[in-house]
Amino acid sequence: TGHLIALVRRGMARSQAAERTTDSRIPLPASAVLSILANALAAPVLSDPTREAARLRRAFSVTLAFLFMGRQDSTTLLRSSDFGIDSAYLWLRLTEKQRKHVSTRRIVRIPVAPPPSNNVPSAIPQIVRLAHMYMSAKTELGEPTQYLFQLPQDRPPTTADMSTWVAQALRHCGISAPKGFAYLGHSIRSGASSAAEAIKVPRIRGDWLGGWAPGTSTRAKHYIDPTVGPSAEAFALLGWLLDHEYQVHD
Repeated sequence: TGHLIALVRRGMARSQAAERTTDSRIPLPASAVLSILANALAAPVLSDPTREAARLRRAFSVTLAFLFMGRQDSTTLLRSSDFGIDSAYLWLRLTEKQRKHVSTRRIVRIPVAPPPSNNVPSAIPQIVRLAHMYMSAKTELGEPTQYLFQLPQDRPPTTADMSTWVAQALRHCGISAPKGFAYLGHSIRSGASSAAEAIKVPRIRGDWLGGWAPGTSTRAKHYIDPTVGPSAEAFALLGWLLDHEYQVHD
């Protein structure tokens, strides 16, 4: 009896107890990001201005985060003044995570029309178009907001919102992860990092863009999936980084 009780307490060797499991998080492919971008540009404009702005927000937030290897929290907390487009550049002000609560900020500028990379046309012009569409739709709703991805009358966005936007954007494109795996908010950063590595962006340059400390093993362990191979979509989204088609201002 004592042996039976011990087995019961251990779940009958798992034969009588449900296991708590979760799907493995995997990098978001560059192809999925381009599908999100194309879907957002091609979809008909919604009659409800708030829904239209929300539709464009989820697509633009995912695309912009991938473009700069952004963190979920860093992306949702981008201030409206941290992003802009002028006649020559799309730019983003990045804030580095530092110790002792000290932040370092820098501006990275990408040409709005960079040349092809590895004979693949850049997706930056389409991203610029999506950015203009989102900003216009947001402006129509009312007064400017503190955060780039905060719509008028909305609370400031959170990291959880980023995961929601990813899921919604993928669902609207009919994209789902393979069985047993999941695309989450974190998948954007690891997807971009893995894609950059696959097309042979110098490791030090990828570390710099994503804000990883020089020489750290964190990116290699947690943000680079060696099963991700080079693709035309990766060159379209990140070729500007490979070809050094950008400017930096501290």
